[in-house]
Amino acid sequence: MNLNGASNSILGSTISNNVSQNGFAGIDVVNGGIVGSTFVLRNSTVSGNIAFGSGGGLYVDSRTTKLYNSTIADSAVAAGNGADGGDGDASLNTAHGGNGGNGGSASGGLVAMPPGASIAFTTLNHGGLTTGAPGNGGSGSVGGAPGQPGTASGIAISSGQATAVATVIVGPVSASAALCSPGITAKPGYINLDEDGSCGGFTLHGSLAELFRPIDLSGTAWRRKH
Repeated sequence: MNLNGASNSILGSTISNNVSQNGFAGIDVVNGGIVGSTFVLRNSTVSGNIAFGSGGGLYVDSRTTKLYNSTIADSAVAAGNGADGGDGDASLNTAHGGNGGNGGSASGGLVAMPPGASIAFTTLNHGGLTTGAPGNGGSGSVGGAPGQPGTASGIAISSGQATAVATVIVGPVSASAALCSPGITAKPGYINLDEDGSCGGFTLHGSLAELFRPIDLSGTAWRRKH
């Protein structure tokens, strides 16, 4: 779903199972961050979307962005691989192989938002990032250098600055990237949960299964009241 214009809202809706080969998927709100632009997502579910580059479930650049009482889940971002360098003539000392291109970077597996965004009473669950592989160096009298692999940022959410209120951000935990990119912080006085401890100021850490596991009373001594 692509939205333009200065003011956009999605209320009580489900956006699911979209795939983009060369851009954003799920919800794509692009208006250049013009002054006064707004986007609101409320009481909605965004799931099962795959994007290219950034914002698997939601990409938005509106100046004022608010997510409220919604679920964004099971979405992912992939990036392109770097091109291989061209081959030189091995018989010529000056015909070196070309360097390989860098792999593409991936960010915001579930959500990519602008600075100043807010997210409240919302669950972000199970985002994914696949960065691009580096291209190979070309052959020649001197081989070209390989490119660099792409970088990953924000398996769940990527934003320069966003504030969370009573929000859950979980799984999967990865060694290659954190669930939250730097800049995601909790509003003081509210309880938020993240699974890997990467979201600034969140007070609870762990998975939903750990948080809501049944209480084990087997080791508790009980005294019967008469």
